[in-house]
Amino acid sequence: LLSILALVPAVSFGDTRCPDVPSDQTIESIVYKGLVHTKQVVVERTISFKIGEPFSCDKWQRDHAALIDLDLFASIEVRFVTGDEPNTLELSFTELAQQILFPTFKSSDINGLMLGGGGSFLNLFGMDIRADAYGRTSVDPLFSATEFQIWMLSPWFLQWPFSWELIVTGVNSDNPIKTFVERSFAFELDIYHPMDDSFKLLYPADFYH
Repeated sequence: LLSILALVPAVSFGDTRCPDVPSDQTIESIVYKGLVHTKQVVVERTISFKIGEPFSCDKWQRDHAALIDLDLFASIEVRFVTGDEPNTLELSFTELAQQILFPTFKSSDINGLMLGGGGSFLNLFGMDIRADAYGRTSVDPLFSATEFQIWMLSPWFLQWPFSWELIVTGVNSDNPIKTFVERSFAFELDIYHPMDDSFKLLYPADFYH
């Protein structure tokens, strides 16, 4: 027997036109392609399509916008495959670059020139966690002053749709002018619990030393 598959033309990022799917065709399977660095659960919790439901153009346009808003994908294509196999909604993704490295520097009257490096990680652990980090040290004398900062945020806290933001900062500096030593550390975690479209509860957890 010959299996004849009907491939609906692909739709890419920037073009949210819907595939031409007959209204009586329901989704029997959903396939995700191109998720190399992104966990499948990140996409599953973002889209609203369910197995057993018909394909909806309005729903796809909303889901497309929500997926693009994740800032994880350079392009998204959708196909609806019918034939002898189950009706399959096929989503294909091209992921953005996962990390960006950069130098950091600053200059002050107290510590002079400070040099270091940092990086931005757009999809930490494949779970839609954005992380930025940097560290730097004084040059002359070397390591007489050091500082670092880690900043992370995500729209989900574990399996709950609570957005959160974490900032960790550390400073270690000798001040030869005022003859004091600064040793400071800060931990700041804010969790936002959405109550409706315009109101969120804030749960802070801060530690300073």
